Amino acid sequence: MAARLTPSACRAGRAILGWSTKDLAQEAQVSPATIHLLEAGRPFHQATAQRIIAAFGRRGVEITDGRGAGARRVFEQMYPHEVEGEWRVLVKWAHGDPVELLRLDAARRLANEAQQRGYELLASALTAEVHRAERYARDARSST
Repeated sequence: MAARLTPSACRAGRAILGWSTKDLAQEAQVSPATIHLLEAGRPFHQATAQRIIAAFGRRGVEITDGRGAGARRVFEQMYPHEVEGEWRVLVKWAHGDPVELLRLDAARRLANEAQQRGYELLASALTAEVHRAERYARDARSST
């Protein structure tokens, strides 16, 4: 189920990231006026909401359908990392949890489990980074 973007969730997401309305507009590829109108409670298109939710998601912030502040940070950073010739996904979790270096098979399993539990942001981020790590591994093999 897709998250429902509310004006307060949009403001909460911006606050978590320290973004201005202009920053969010640039990341989501919408106009700053669109962000201002959305946060003022004016009607907006679902496609606009999805662009904004995706912009937050790329930075580790999940819209929570009105639970709590309406947005929360899931992870600080996530990217492919090579360790002794093997590509893994490095995840720096939010809220002081430890950094993890996940083997690609473990990252795939975690992405599948996250998807089954409805954690779409985490599932899509992990899947994207696994694909990126696999591409880096292929490129490294082909250049040797």
